[in-house]
Amino acid sequence: MTTTLVGARAPDRERDLDVQGVRLHVCEWGEPQAPPVLLAHGVGDCARTFDLLAPSLADAGWRAVAWDQRGHGDSDHTDLYSWQADVRDLLAVAASCGSRPMPAIGHSKGGSLLAWAVQALPWRFSQLVLLDGLSFNSPTLSSQDLWQGMLSGAGLQKWIGRHVDRQHRCWPTREALVEQRAKANPRLPVAWVRHVVDHGSCHGADGWRWKHDPRAVAPLIGPHPSQWMLRRLAGMSPGLLAIVGGVRESVSWKVALCEIEPFLPPGAEVESWPEVGHFVHIEAPERTAHRILAFLKRP
Repeated sequence: MTTTLVGARAPDRERDLDVQGVRLHVCEWGEPQAPPVLLAHGVGDCARTFDLLAPSLADAGWRAVAWDQRGHGDSDHTDLYSWQADVRDLLAVAASCGSRPMPAIGHSKGGSLLAWAVQALPWRFSQLVLLDGLSFNSPTLSSQDLWQGMLSGAGLQKWIGRHVDRQHRCWPTREALVEQRAKANPRLPVAWVRHVVDHGSCHGADGWRWKHDPRAVAPLIGPHPSQWMLRRLAGMSPGLLAIVGGVRESVSWKVALCEIEPFLPPGAEVESWPEVGHFVHIEAPERTAHRILAFLKRP
């Protein structure tokens, strides 16, 4: 059973990309020869969470390219996950779209991945759009404080538990899974939540479960203290647009915009939308698309 979400559009094409033995599922909207723009989703999501935004980019002349990160959606699960592996995957997807510099859009974790990728290959991207993706913790929070809980016995046991119990994390019905996701995203319309469940979950003999690997969404995915990146943001060369949701949610990054602004590169455009939450491109899809297209100019 699937639902129809008004304004959503399925990809025009889907393909698989082999990245050092890991199969990544890639979705594309728009003409095959149109200039590409890369879309990076957040943790626990998949490429189809751009079903509202990507069609608007395609209709404006872009080729929107999104992929399921490893351990998410229809991409392969792996034995281990790391932040660095996600960045390498991102760069591999970008390379599969051509060699010219391209703009990129990242939501939440996807925005943070893009910021790291720019530091590795600054010439690869022409412009960056971060949708509530200034994913950096407060500058006043030390790395030791940040990692103390994760590296404690209880923190490690929780991560190991995700590995052991991943085959048992299921729900008896589709609606039960919808209800579970709705609790995490109370601001989103139910039609959207059902859309995410339709494309981000699967049904088996024991019930409904998310396609993503629970280990891939655990906090312990490699060393990436935000303070390392914070001091380097000012040297970011691509043009930057950051849209921040003003309504703080449980899934939002625990940092105030005023703490990040002094570290942003010169000329960065930063907007706080007080009436929307973490999923700005879902709560306000038309406004988000309009603002992004104005920033990217013409293809």
